[in-house]
Amino acid sequence: MGKRVILALLSTLLLGLAWLGVSGVVLLVALVPLMLLGHGLGDDKRSFFKMLGWTAAVTGVWSLITTWWVWYAAPIGTVAIFIAHILLFGGATMIWFWLSKRTRPLIADLVYVCGWVAAEYWLMQGEISFPWLALGNG
Repeated sequence: MGKRVILALLSTLLLGLAWLGVSGVVLLVALVPLMLLGHGLGDDKRSFFKMLGWTAAVTGVWSLITTWWVWYAAPIGTVAIFIAHILLFGGATMIWFWLSKRTRPLIADLVYVCGWVAAEYWLMQGEISFPWLALGNG
């Protein structure tokens, strides 16, 4: 349990650092700890829901670390951003996790990259139109 907590915290910290004044270079490896956490889990339903929890925690805390200031402008905006990030980025991560247990790693990783970029695109082009956490902005 301790190793998973450390991996989740490391991934959250690396994702958050780019928006807190540290170079965006850390984003190149920010998702690696979360992926290592996923590789350490099994292929059963229970492992899927464990990964879902870890993914929601990482993307949720990352969202709160970087967008807390929205609360001062519109409290409902903070809640909407929080939910949207968990659904979009968490969805991309969960698709990767599911595929990583069923296909070759290269295919799963390519789908993860495409899914992440698609989530960023939908976030920028959708009704929310909040591009703050696009990795390109880090």
